Amino acid sequence: MLYRLVTEYADLGDHRTGTPVDESTAKWFAAQLTSRGAAAELQEYSFDRYDVRSKVTIDGQEVAAWPLYYEGVGQVTTNKPYVGSLDVSAAGAPGLDALLADARRAKAPALVVATSGADGRLIALNRQPVLGQGPPTLFVAGALADRLIKGKVTVDFEAAIKPGRSANVIARFGGGTTPAPLLIATPLAGWFKCAGEHGTAVAVTLEVASAISKLAPVLVVGTTGTELGALGLRHYLRHSPPRPQAILHLGASLAAGRKEKNRMVLSDRLYVDTSLSPVRHNQLNQAFRPLGLKFTYTAGKEAKNPERWHGEARLWCRLGVTLLAVAGPFPLFHTPDDLPALATSPALLADVCRAMTDAARLLAEK
Repeated sequence: MLYRLVTEYADLGDHRTGTPVDESTAKWFAAQLTSRGAAAELQEYSFDRYDVRSKVTIDGQEVAAWPLYYEGVGQVTTNKPYVGSLDVSAAGAPGLDALLADARRAKAPALVVATSGADGRLIALNRQPVLGQGPPTLFVAGALADRLIKGKVTVDFEAAIKPGRSANVIARFGGGTTPAPLLIATPLAGWFKCAGEHGTAVAVTLEVASAISKLAPVLVVGTTGTELGALGLRHYLRHSPPRPQAILHLGASLAAGRKEKNRMVLSDRLYVDTSLSPVRHNQLNQAFRPLGLKFTYTAGKEAKNPERWHGEARLWCRLGVTLLAVAGPFPLFHTPDDLPALATSPALLADVCRAMTDAARLLAEK
């Protein structure tokens, strides 16, 4: 069941915010929640959408390329782009600003960058939806770095800012507002098919919410705009600030990993952060021990400090209620190869779902 849900999610297409696939994904997620007994609704919001078309060739051969969103608008055709390579790590790409500055100083009409990491794959970067200084920037796979530096490179690029719309999904199991519900949050959107990055958390969210709803009220929040500075979550918190008993944030790469001896093992780069009281730590350890996950504890005033959290938990922590958040990268993070068969497995999903259900029960206890 869990793996089928991941496959259905990925099969919808590339989950970029403001696209027809984004709209279909929200409706699909809402329908899944409704079928499990929840009352679901879509919370629409508007934003400045980056509408872009691009093409890169190296020595006359077209190669897969991905734009750095919001970094330049207008139309550019050139055979003299600035080229370079960039280390894209879990902490982002700290060398990007320097590359952009170098390209601007060179008055380059465009910038093409080979992304190192992820075994030489093409890697996309999350972006704030704010127009940059340019020049228009495109990423290609790190495996192409030598060809990019030595070859003849051409760029065709056209981009504009257009009105865009997206929607969060909000669903409630159990009527009324008391007792306060357990809030289970998960992102819905991303650059590509995102099977491991978001599909695994979406599937586990559906199953955990359904199970816990038999014990306590549950509020599910699925947010879009994740790849664009958490647009959807920011909108939700501005317009519908919840009053939950506790929050379980099931974030990126929840049940994603890598192949090891013919089986899929969980990413060893997941962050597990919680403000759960110390007396509950042993119980949480028991829930996560089968996964090999360790967690950090954030206490007192520090519980509201975004610096102590990862991913969208940096926003959820500001509500000041007990928070447990799991998120991180994995080998196919932000790549077009993040597909079900390469990113997860039925057994791994089942193990993670069992652990997250136990953790959710712990959070739901009074």
